[in-house]
Amino acid sequence: MTLVRLGYVAMSVHLVNASPSQTVTYKQFSQMAAIDREAALRRLERVAQSNMDNCLRLLKHNVAHDIRFFRLSSRLVPLATHEELADWQWLSPIRPQLDQLGQFAARHSMRLDFHPDHFVLINSPKTEVLKHALRVLYMHYLLLKNMAIAGVVGLMTAIGLAFLLEYLDNTIKTEQDVEPTAQSDHCFKGRYGCLAN
Repeated sequence: MTLVRLGYVAMSVHLVNASPSQTVTYKQFSQMAAIDREAALRRLERVAQSNMDNCLRLLKHNVAHDIRFFRLSSRLVPLATHEELADWQWLSPIRPQLDQLGQFAARHSMRLDFHPDHFVLINSPKTEVLKHALRVLYMHYLLLKNMAIAGVVGLMTAIGLAFLLEYLDNTIKTEQDVEPTAQSDHCFKGRYGCLAN
């Protein structure tokens, strides 16, 4: 008999005040930063630390209910990937919590990974969308790395594989990919050779 163990994404309806996705919007940050940027950064750090504490609560809840797979929220560290905050050293203040999460997960044989938000698209033709997706995935990598989670290897393999597939993909993407040939007035260059329409 095969036993399938399922997990869930980011939040539990059974824990009160345990959201790992508390946030600060860029507008809120900007308003605070106009008065005191360092205080605004400390606010972001406190929210991130609270999100990490709530993740640990969720992991403890999961162990109590024999749930060994958990997908972390992409929103653990508010504004960590925002281009206007590229100088913010967001990882340092949460390292102790990341270490604690990683040790807890290892001690209880839990699998952790991330649930990228709907706007993380690595197959987008828009450069800005792809750049944003890569920033988010790199943030996931750094968080897992600092938790000392073996999933880092899997995440990086997945990203590398996605880029390799994109590089090797020679299917039609633009009108310039259509070439006339002797076989047909319009021969579509595709993965399997000429595909007449």
